[in-house]
Amino acid sequence: MCINVKIIADCVPVTVLAIFTDLHVDVDLYALVFGESVLNDAVAIILVRSLIYISYIIYVICFHSLFQVLL
Repeated sequence: MCINVKIIADCVPVTVLAIFTDLHVDVDLYALVFGESVLNDAVAIILVRSLIYISYIIYVICFHSLFQVLL
């Protein structure tokens, strides 16, 4: 399900930009849509990497605490 949503989400800006090109829309509007699309992807990458890092830290802390209790 998640992969399907990501594929659709990636296609929408590309489709809009293609239509803008065909209609010769103002360059500023084209740049805004393109920039928003790139910014969304960058934010998603940073959020996912941050969550992975935080979950790893929590795992290490919990494992270390459990190890200390067992000793």
